[in-house]
Amino acid sequence: MKKIILLVLCTALIISGCKKESPSSPTDNWDSYYGYTPDRFPIQTNEGFGYINKTGNTVISPNALPLIYAAGFSYGKAWVVNSDTLIGYIDESGNWAINPNPNYYFCGNFSKEGFAPVEDYTGQFGFINTSGVIQYCSYDTVYDFHNGLAPVVSNGLFGLIDITNTPVIPLLYVKPPYPTYFNEGYVFVMDSTYKWKLLDKNGNTILGANYDDTWLFTENVAPVSVNSIWKYIKPDGNEAFPQQFDLAYPFFEGCAAVEEGSSFGFIDKTGNYIVRPEFDEAWWFSEGLAVVRSGNYYHYIDKNFNSNGYKISTNFLDAYDFQGEVALVQIDANNWAYINNSGKILYEWQPPVSDKSATINKSAITKKVATTNKKFSIRKKQTVRERLRARLLKGE
Repeated sequence: MKKIILLVLCTALIISGCKKESPSSPTDNWDSYYGYTPDRFPIQTNEGFGYINKTGNTVISPNALPLIYAAGFSYGKAWVVNSDTLIGYIDESGNWAINPNPNYYFCGNFSKEGFAPVEDYTGQFGFINTSGVIQYCSYDTVYDFHNGLAPVVSNGLFGLIDITNTPVIPLLYVKPPYPTYFNEGYVFVMDSTYKWKLLDKNGNTILGANYDDTWLFTENVAPVSVNSIWKYIKPDGNEAFPQQFDLAYPFFEGCAAVEEGSSFGFIDKTGNYIVRPEFDEAWWFSEGLAVVRSGNYYHYIDKNFNSNGYKISTNFLDAYDFQGEVALVQIDANNWAYINNSGKILYEWQPPVSDKSATINKSAITKKVATTNKKFSIRKKQTVRERLRARLLKGE
C-alpha cells in the first residue's frame, strides 16, 4: 500500500529481546512523535487530545476541540483529526488554521518551504500549501521538503522536485527502501544495479554507484557500506579517517554512533572513541544528549559518559531525542511522559485503553477507493530511519 510521511504522537512497544535493524529495512511510514519546531507537545487524555508547552503546562486543553488525534507542531501548524474523522490543521492557539477537509485522506507536517505532504481520496500523493490547497497531486509517494527539495516517486521511479514541481533530480532512479534527502548539497540515489551513487543539486554524478548502503551527508561526511563494512567518506569519495565499523550512523553535534562487534559507542571527527562502545543500541546527539539502550532499558548520556556515567539514568522502556528541551519517554507498559533535560517529568499520562487509535473510514465518503480504513496508531515503535528523519528535519 502506498505510504506517506506522517507524524505520530508516541510509540509503545515494550522492548523484549530488542533486535537491531538493518539501515536498509523498508519503513512503512516515517513517523515522528512531535514536530520539527516544537513548542507544543501533544498529549492524550480520557477527554481527547491536547497540548502542553515545554514547562509542562497545558496550552491547548483536550476539551478545546473534540479531537480524536493530534500530531506535533511544525512551523506553527499541527495536523489533527476531528470528531467527524476529518483532517485539518490548527495553529498554536488551538484555532483552525486550515479547516477539516474531506479531500485529505492522510497528511504530514509543514516544512519551512510552506508545504505539507498529503494523500487525497483518489490515492494520489502531493502537497498542500499553507492555505490548504492541494497541489502537485499526481505521485505514487511523496516525502517532506528539505533544503528546498522533496523526494517523490512516480511510476515506480524516484527523484526530487523543487517547490514549483520541477524535477531537479529527474525521476530516473530505483525507488529506494527509504526516502533519501538532499542535504549539504548532495543526495544519494539508487541506480539500476541497486547500488547507491552520489549526486549534486543539479543531478550530476559526484560519486559512482559503489555503495551497498548509506545514510546521508552531515557535517561534511557520510557513512557508507561496502561488503557490510562501514566507513565515513568525504564528498570527493576519500575516506574521512581509516577506521571501519560494523554499522555507522551520521554525525550530529560533532560525533556519531558506531557499532563494533556487538556494542555501540560514539566517535569524533577523527574516528576515535569519545564514548567507549558498551551499549546495545545508540543513535545520535540532540541538544547535548543521546539515547542509548543497555539491555531492555533506554537512558540518556552526554559526551562525558566515560567519566560521569548516565546523564539521565532512569530505566525507560523507550526514549526519543530531545527537541525543544523536551523528550518523550515510556515509563512502563502503560504510561508515557515528557521529561526535561534534567530528567524531570513534565507531564505523565496513560493513553486510554479503550481508544488506542483513531480510524478514518473511507466508506463514509463516496470516492474511488471508498472501502479502505486508515488508522492513526499511537502504539507503533519508531525505526532508526524514522528517528533519523525527525533529527534531520529538526536541524533546519
